[in-house]
Amino acid sequence: MYSKLLTIITVNYNSGTLLLCTLPKLAHFSSSSGVELIMVDGGSSDQSIPLIEKYKSIFTHCIIEKDKGIYDAMNKGIRHSSGEWVWFINAGDQPLISPDALITILSIVGESPVNFLYSDLIIGGTIIRQHLDFVTIAIGMINHQTIIYKHSLLRQPYDASLKYCSDYGHLINNYKNINPYKICEPICLYDFTGISSQATRERKLAIWFERLRAQWDSRLPVGHKYILMSISIFTIVIKFLFPKIMSFKPRD
Repeated sequence: MYSKLLTIITVNYNSGTLLLCTLPKLAHFSSSSGVELIMVDGGSSDQSIPLIEKYKSIFTHCIIEKDKGIYDAMNKGIRHSSGEWVWFINAGDQPLISPDALITILSIVGESPVNFLYSDLIIGGTIIRQHLDFVTIAIGMINHQTIIYKHSLLRQPYDASLKYCSDYGHLINNYKNINPYKICEPICLYDFTGISSQATRERKLAIWFERLRAQWDSRLPVGHKYILMSISIFTIVIKFLFPKIMSFKPRD
C-alpha cells in the first residue's frame, strides 16, 4: 500500500525568507530512498516560488496553487503522500533528527501498534516538555511539527473551516485510537512566527474559541466534552482579564 516509509509535507504561503532555514535541512532527507518530500504552496507572491524552484529536485510532488488555508494545503499534501508515516515540517521549521536515526526509529516502531510519534519541543533555545495525556489536550496541544503520524490516522482529513485549531480537533477526535511513543530527543526546531503562534490578545482568544468549537464537534464522550469546554471557558476568561498569564515568549 505504501511505497515509502516516510512522507515529509511542507506547507508554505509567502514565507520565502523562512524557507531559507527549512529547505537546506529537508534536502538531507531527499537522499534517503525511504523518504519522499512534498511541497504545497498556496500561490505565493514573494520570493517563495524562486526558492522552491531552486530546490524542486528534492520534492516528489510540488503543488503550487491557491488554497483555502493551511489545513486545506495539508490535506492536499496528504492526498499526494505515499509514506507509511507523515511528518509536517513547514516554512521556518528545522528537523533536528538525522534521516538515518529517524528511519531506524520508524522501522522499529513499525513492528508495534504505535501510530503516533512525538517529542519535546525546542523554541528559541528553550526545551518545552510535552506529554500526550488528557491534561495536555485540556490546556494545550502537542506541537504539530513534533508529531509524526501513521498514515492511517490521517484518513479523516483536517477540517479546513478551522483557521487555527484543526490539528487540535483532529487530535481529540483520534485520541482514543492513538498509541503514542515519545522520542527521547527533540526532533524539530519550531518557528514561532506561524499563524497560530502570533501572541496578540485577539488571536489567542480566537484560538481558544476555535478550540471550544472543536471540542463540541468532536467524537469524545459527552462528559469529556464538558470537562474540556469548561477548562477552555475558564482559560478564555483568564486570558481576557490577564492576557500575560500563560503566555510564552521565546528567548533571544
